[in-house]
Amino acid sequence: MINDLHTIITNPDFSALDRKYAGRKPYWGDLHVHTNSGGTSDGSVEIGKWPGMMRELQLDFAAVMDHRQVRHMFLPEWDDAIFIGGSEAGTMINGLNAASYSQIHYNMLLRDKGDLQKVLETFPEFQFDGENFQYPSFTKERMCEIAAYIRSIGGAFVHAHPKQLMVSGDPLDYYYGERTGLEVILGAPETLETTDNYKLWLELLAAGKKVYATAGSDSHEKTYNTAVNTVYLTERSGAEFVQRVHEGDFTAGAVGIKMCATDYVLLVSIGDIFPPVLNVDSYSLNIYTDRGLVCTIQENRIALKLEKRVFYRAEIHDGNGIIAIGNPIWLA
Repeated sequence: MINDLHTIITNPDFSALDRKYAGRKPYWGDLHVHTNSGGTSDGSVEIGKWPGMMRELQLDFAAVMDHRQVRHMFLPEWDDAIFIGGSEAGTMINGLNAASYSQIHYNMLLRDKGDLQKVLETFPEFQFDGENFQYPSFTKERMCEIAAYIRSIGGAFVHAHPKQLMVSGDPLDYYYGERTGLEVILGAPETLETTDNYKLWLELLAAGKKVYATAGSDSHEKTYNTAVNTVYLTERSGAEFVQRVHEGDFTAGAVGIKMCATDYVLLVSIGDIFPPVLNVDSYSLNIYTDRGLVCTIQENRIALKLEKRVFYRAEIHDGNGIIAIGNPIWLA
């Protein structure tokens, strides 16, 4: 139900949106995978086999989050052209509001593969020995410091599969600082896990928190292409991919959403459907603010008169539900 009616502008000028994305092409990447890279990794497919499998599935990037180590990023098989470096870590969080089970996993996505070592050396609790690290317990305040540091060096911090691990009735227990990520689409848009994480993301937005939605397969067995993020880049570069995630300029899902706000107008354009799901023939573009649904249209572009709102965001739905979630533009 539309509950935040806006004025749709006829014959709009989209030049500001076109300038923002000039020279950028769509690329698709999974922000959460695991390989068999030896050491403490627990994936079942050797990292050297991933490039071929990714090509078959038309996947441009994969963020390799192998556990407790940095070694995977320095193997001869590592390819900076398609792999994004980092690691998935875990911790028990002390002193949460309402959690009956307070373990979290978090993905550290870095622009340069050497940046993970900076994180581990800056926070001695990890007991980093030059190759491996431990999973210490943290207070929430210390965890937020880690997330802030990762962002300060241009990386992205993502709370992985949040509702599938932590048990809490307070959405703020899942929140670790502004502009961090929440793994909303898990496995595929239609999963029950996605439904739970999407609800949590909406609760955090309603609480006034600036949190990004991301997509990831958390694959351990093989390559998947059902939980992609669409990112517009000037070149095929893992570093730029992470930069756009850091900025929130990406879509969790298989359809590109371009959006910008001028002084008076919100401009939105959609397209660039991930090739393996190009059979999507019926969809709607939904625009939301912090006050609710603005409009639902079956068009590729729309311009709205900008009102005083906290944020604007867009989603794309097909006959089965959400297929892409655009990250908000915050105006306040």
